[in-house]
Amino acid sequence: MIKKWINKFKKIDKTEQLKKAVQIIEQKKMEDTIQKVVDSYVFTIKNHPQYTHSDLFKTKIELIELEFKNLLTSTIGWDFVEKEMYKIYEKLYTKDELEQMIKFYSTDLGEKMLTTQEDINTMKMYFVNGKLQEQQQELSNILNKVESMPFNN
Repeated sequence: MIKKWINKFKKIDKTEQLKKAVQIIEQKKMEDTIQKVVDSYVFTIKNHPQYTHSDLFKTKIELIELEFKNLLTSTIGWDFVEKEMYKIYEKLYTKDELEQMIKFYSTDLGEKMLTTQEDINTMKMYFVNGKLQEQQQELSNILNKVESMPFNN
């Protein structure tokens, strides 16, 4: 897989840093991570109270889900993000730093960090979303106050 990506992006840059960045990107399984982000957005919209009570939504859920997933995949999916990730790693890390990252992610702790990071991000997302939902009424009240304020100079 790494050789495939290096060959694919020879046009971008032929430096050692890029090769190392490709290894880091491969190790982090960023494609899977981005797909999980897309899936979480689909899950969120699919379970949003505003839509779950709509009969039209219920009958069209599969079509809506597919369209939503296609939209997100085309804007934040791996095909869109991949080239930028090479540039980001290349810009932010030196060759030596990339080599250190590769060594770390090859250790047991590095592997554990890679496998648990997605779980941490998911748990964090649910926690934040839950807190935002708890505060939804208060946020709406604040917005209503602002909307009702006169803004005359």
